Amino acid sequence: MKFHRLHHILLCWLLLVGAAFAQAPQTSLSSKERKDVFEYVWTVVNEKYYDPKTNGVNWKEARRIFKDRVEFAQTDAEFYQALQMMVSELHDAHTRVRDPYKRYLFDRLEVVSPGVTLGEVEGQTVILRVTPGSDAEKAQLRPGMIVRAINKKPIEERLAEAAAVIGKSSSERATRMLIYSQLLDGLEDTEVLLWLERPDDPAKTFDVKLTRKIYSSSVQVITRQLPSGFGYIKLSRWKDPAHDQFKRALEELRTTPGLIVDLRDNGGGYPVEVLNIGSYFFPNKVSFGKFIRRSGKASELIASPSSFQPYTAPVAILVNESSGSGSELFASVMQELGRAFVVGQQSCGCLLAATRHKFKGGGELLISEFDYVTPRGRRVEGAGVKPDRTISLTMDDLRAYRDVALSEAEKLLKETKQPTVESK
Repeated sequence: MKFHRLHHILLCWLLLVGAAFAQAPQTSLSSKERKDVFEYVWTVVNEKYYDPKTNGVNWKEARRIFKDRVEFAQTDAEFYQALQMMVSELHDAHTRVRDPYKRYLFDRLEVVSPGVTLGEVEGQTVILRVTPGSDAEKAQLRPGMIVRAINKKPIEERLAEAAAVIGKSSSERATRMLIYSQLLDGLEDTEVLLWLERPDDPAKTFDVKLTRKIYSSSVQVITRQLPSGFGYIKLSRWKDPAHDQFKRALEELRTTPGLIVDLRDNGGGYPVEVLNIGSYFFPNKVSFGKFIRRSGKASELIASPSSFQPYTAPVAILVNESSGSGSELFASVMQELGRAFVVGQQSCGCLLAATRHKFKGGGELLISEFDYVTPRGRRVEGAGVKPDRTISLTMDDLRAYRDVALSEAEKLLKETKQPTVESK
């Protein structure tokens, strides 16, 4: 299949119509408009969802149940939440509803955050990352600090509330990631109060008030040569101009004896970028699997060679539970073809292809219209990418800023012989 035709057919992950949506979001819907939007969302899923059996969900029954919730919604926020809860019944991380505000931010490549990312480590809710330059960093918050309450409500209650909104997603890992993201969800310039436990002394706790601010989510490609001599490239998302930046990074690292591609916390992007970057590792065209429509018709993904001389040294790929979609496509194929080994945590298990459908009021429905299988016919949705070497995140490593997965990848690269590159 020709490259430009694939781009047109798949639309994919978070489609190319974003530019047309980049306008100030609307925020008010009449009762009739809400009913119309509800019927539209339900019908699109009913007619276009990649699985005609809707993942085993009785979709007609879902319409009956959530129709009442929509009619009783007092605000637009409650309405959009009801829509999201309905589509979450499909247990699919790609199929979801964006309210006008979130759709607007997505189109502008922006996110709202209080400057920290939360997650679960050793059964505790902790700070995983602190955004550089944020108020959280200025307040000397650190990875590994345990969160005991949010807005004066115990963390156990906040987790239960978030779980009720999120429901179940593509996998336990996807569900967990969405729940922790929900904990800090809010509008720009609003505040969130965290009650934290100091790592060095659990008896000492403190409150910190953070203001949610807008941060860029544009593509970042971080490149460096490690003291070991191996190259390192961290990619934040699969979106143009990622392939150009990645190509320049490879040129800088061409003489390195091995390369580590860090896809941790990379939630995905456009499949065309995956194919572009994938082509940098093979001398000939290579199948990257297939997208499959509801009808059963398949579209093969082909990484075609270009004038760029491929990188031929051994490759390690780092993933974690937040590595999803395009990152799983790349990692699963590179692993399956024997071109790279994977290190870290089992990935999200969130690999379908979604299209975007705007509706009245400025919101949109993302719906999975394509399933995916690897070149050898394996589904990644739900299962994720299983590392060749699993590295669990520990509290001690997090607090000491110790990157055990990176160290393990370097160790494996030293033991790896030059790969035999498969091609098609």
